[in-house]
Amino acid sequence: MKTWAGYARRAGPYTLIILVLLFVVGQGLLVYGDFFLLNWASKKPRQQRKTKYLKAYAVIAACLLVVAVTRASSFFCWTIKAANVLHNDAVSRVLRAPLWWHHATPRGQVLNRLSQDVGNVDELLAQALFDMTQLGIMMLSVVVTACVALPWMCLVLPLLLYVFLRHKRFVGASMTELKRLEAITKSPAVGIFSDTLHGLTATRAFRGEAKAEGALLGALDKNARSWFWWLLSQRYLGFYLDAICVTFLACLLVATILLRNHHQPQILALALLYAVQLAGTFQWTVRQHALAESFMASVAVWKSNLRRLTRSTRQCPCDCVCSMV
Repeated sequence: MKTWAGYARRAGPYTLIILVLLFVVGQGLLVYGDFFLLNWASKKPRQQRKTKYLKAYAVIAACLLVVAVTRASSFFCWTIKAANVLHNDAVSRVLRAPLWWHHATPRGQVLNRLSQDVGNVDELLAQALFDMTQLGIMMLSVVVTACVALPWMCLVLPLLLYVFLRHKRFVGASMTELKRLEAITKSPAVGIFSDTLHGLTATRAFRGEAKAEGALLGALDKNARSWFWWLLSQRYLGFYLDAICVTFLACLLVATILLRNHHQPQILALALLYAVQLAGTFQWTVRQHALAESFMASVAVWKSNLRRLTRSTRQCPCDCVCSMV
């Protein structure tokens, strides 16, 4: 949570509150528009031809379009601001680092932190956060709509929520550690490749091509192994998420059939429609959340390295060598 709070603090906490309100308002307009359309379709044919329904629906659609464009542009500007602050902080500290630090730090580690981690924060993290927030609020509206349409669904939700949180906590922690391991194991591969290029003349002179190739392939194998297990953890989580969605949809369908004469058909139809959409977006939403946590590991490693760099610049080389030993 400290990493998430630090990321939001660099982008602006007040802007975050406004963005959350925009997401909630946009989802509320979407649900209200669907409910208005169902009521419009349930009217008699003569009443459906009235222009007041068309004008009202056009106003709702226009407001939804304005909110959607505003929240998307504001959100990505917010993430770009956070990425710029982190990038400028990292570059300024690396450029102001003493010369002995550049000699003591492997070149591959510096290149990895300033290439892969920067790419994750600049490009992948923003998209994952946007999808996670938008689809998460949509899922919340689906659950609320189902509970309003059929209050008996509140009895099933605690059990499904317990199963979901149990697997999400386990897989989320595993994916975060695997992503951190993947980032750590990539630094030796980048370092070996860079050192081989710089020492290519000596490597060929002493016939060390096979040794250099073996070292590089070994480092790449360790990196690929951690990435494969990270990918496998996503598939493991997806299986249980599909099972939860099928259970929720089955319970809602059975309750709708049994209680169809005691509730409004418009609300029941809207709840079923959203539940079907939930089956296709729930897994993707949780996977995006897991990806966001994994990419936040890059921010955590970045901040840790910056703190270590700041601490090292305040010490003399002898003290740092003694502390490393």
